[in-house]
Amino acid sequence: MSSPRAIFEGWLEVQTKSFLNRRKWHRRYIKIWTKLKEPAEENGTVPSSETDSDGCFSALFTLDDQDSKLAQRYNLRYYCNAKYRSPSWFGEKESPAQFSYVELVTSPDVPQEKAPELVVRASREDQEQMRTLRLLSLACQEECRSVCPVSARMKQAFDREIFYATAVEAVPMELVRHVQGVTQGFRAPNQPDGSESEHPHLYGFLLDTLEQLMNCEGTMEQAAVHAKGLTGFVARVSRQLWTQNKPENKKEHEGVEGRVEALSEYQLRQLVELSVFNCHGVSIMPSLHNWVLGMPEVKQLSARIEAMQRQCGSGAELLEVMLLTIPAPWFTRLKSQQPDAYQNAHDTIGMLTPALEMVAAMPLCNTTVQKVRLWAEAILEAISLINMQLGAEQHGNGHLGGDDIPSVVLFLTCLNDMFEAELHHFVGQVILAELFCIDNYGNDARKYSLPHGGLYEDLANQYAFHADRRGIDHSHYLLWVVDTLQLISESAQEDPNPHPSPHPRPHR
Repeated sequence: MSSPRAIFEGWLEVQTKSFLNRRKWHRRYIKIWTKLKEPAEENGTVPSSETDSDGCFSALFTLDDQDSKLAQRYNLRYYCNAKYRSPSWFGEKESPAQFSYVELVTSPDVPQEKAPELVVRASREDQEQMRTLRLLSLACQEECRSVCPVSARMKQAFDREIFYATAVEAVPMELVRHVQGVTQGFRAPNQPDGSESEHPHLYGFLLDTLEQLMNCEGTMEQAAVHAKGLTGFVARVSRQLWTQNKPENKKEHEGVEGRVEALSEYQLRQLVELSVFNCHGVSIMPSLHNWVLGMPEVKQLSARIEAMQRQCGSGAELLEVMLLTIPAPWFTRLKSQQPDAYQNAHDTIGMLTPALEMVAAMPLCNTTVQKVRLWAEAILEAISLINMQLGAEQHGNGHLGGDDIPSVVLFLTCLNDMFEAELHHFVGQVILAELFCIDNYGNDARKYSLPHGGLYEDLANQYAFHADRRGIDHSHYLLWVVDTLQLISESAQEDPNPHPSPHPRPHR
């Protein structure tokens, strides 16, 4: 078991209430102390709801000064999230607001009187305060996922494919039905000519867009207009759920709304996609996968890679050939440092197994956003594993960086069992993920002239937990996967007249 450690310290303004229920703000020094089990001790168990019953704790303290012995303690097991709140809730009527506010969200299984309200704020004109507020919210969100029973169960449910944990309880269907109802409250976008939509609500528009996609007999680029347009509106609903104000009464706090409040933005995005792709209680993902397998571009890409496989042999042998095109300096260093353990590419399979299993879990996903996330998490996991083997866990000192991502993706592609045994399905899974994926900068919206009203920028945190803090660029990572498949196909020598690839290789 780990020793107690401080994971956050800083000055912020904390809200208190007077006897007459008037709000007052006082500058307080805030600390978060935690003592948790090591990952090997957890064994995937959900934490107990009892306070410190197992010797573990995670708590936030507010103090008058750094050396004070008196502190207000907030047990983070009683809180499921930390969320920014609208300044209007705290009396600010002018725009732009003077302060930003973050509130600890009481867990839906905890009576509100048992978890004291905690709201902190920072002046928007003070960049250091704003940074401190952001770090506090990130620290609380991460701790709540570990120590709050409700948040831990949601983490298991939404991350089950990441850890290949099919035995974990799935996302509750009442949450899916709740989001279906919420989406029906959104207005459908106007038609391209500006006239009103024929759909009574956004949910009907999304289902119709999905049907149009599966009936599409054109090119992949034409199909992308439907797929990415659908994603943009799913992203809009997800962001609306993430930024909505808290439930106003105890009953809502304890119900479905309370559990929605416990979710991170990437979980809400999965939930909204589930409400669309499981519209009748049965996943449409197998049908989508079969549809994309029938697209001519996917068939052609698979056929050319199969030709390369016939030339080179197994995935590891193909990998050795492709290293002439996509060099891997880290692999050269690995063979030099540990010549007995690493003599060829096949020897890295044992080391990369956790990351390879994430990629192999693509067929288990019932949402396209989770397929994209699997690749992002697999790449980060592989980089971490390689750094550990190289003894380069700190930045600098040979630490793998962005320039190494192409070679890491090459290893994860060629060494994957699915790539060798079910190539056509592997290619289909990757192309399906890319088809629905939207980049973080609005480029896809401009390229495909996507419908007005969707959300097409600043989406990283919908694809992975704390993606911006972790430096995850989901679309860039996935493009390298598509790039790798294209490069392998272009290396085949059997066909002198290569077929067009599903997507042009982007300039780096």
